[in-house]
Amino acid sequence: QKQRTALLKASPTTTLDQPAGEGVRGSLTYAEDLSETVLSLSKSENLSTALHELGHLFFVMMVKDAQTEGVRPELQRDMETALNYLGATSVRDLIKDPQTRELTEQGRGFHERWARAFEAYLREGKAPIPELREAFRRFRSWLIEVYQHLRGLNVELSDDIRGVFDRLLATPDIHQATHDRTNLPVQETLRPT
Repeated sequence: QKQRTALLKASPTTTLDQPAGEGVRGSLTYAEDLSETVLSLSKSENLSTALHELGHLFFVMMVKDAQTEGVRPELQRDMETALNYLGATSVRDLIKDPQTRELTEQGRGFHERWARAFEAYLREGKAPIPELREAFRRFRSWLIEVYQHLRGLNVELSDDIRGVFDRLLATPDIHQATHDRTNLPVQETLRPT
């Protein structure tokens, strides 16, 4: 809490909260330039809370990177896939309004949908590379305990958005190294069975 308070005083920030009834399970507070981030968990947190907040963090980083000059074409395609999935028209829908310096309610909704989709992706338990299989097995177990049915997250995942999440967690270099080590086609190493 002290870190979050100091961060809030030091620079313009955004906070994304995971609601829990009338309170908050967890939150992610970040400076506009991402030089500072604070992930907070409350007493009402559950096994999904940290994973949900990490989903926010990955998305905020992706949005920031997609706005940089000379962005890699792969990241630009992933951003377009994310925008289509969320129903957003542009990256501007996902960042603070320049006039109010606040994230719009619609923007917050897009961020929350992304974080829930990330939870759903992890709940499937399908690691993008062999080295993550054990972690994904645990994520699946935790999230099944929290959400008995995927519909509890109120999201559906497409193969395209699964691919975006795969690439967020395992870079093309890692995919290639896995391919080189296993002699499997790279695409097969993205979603092991």
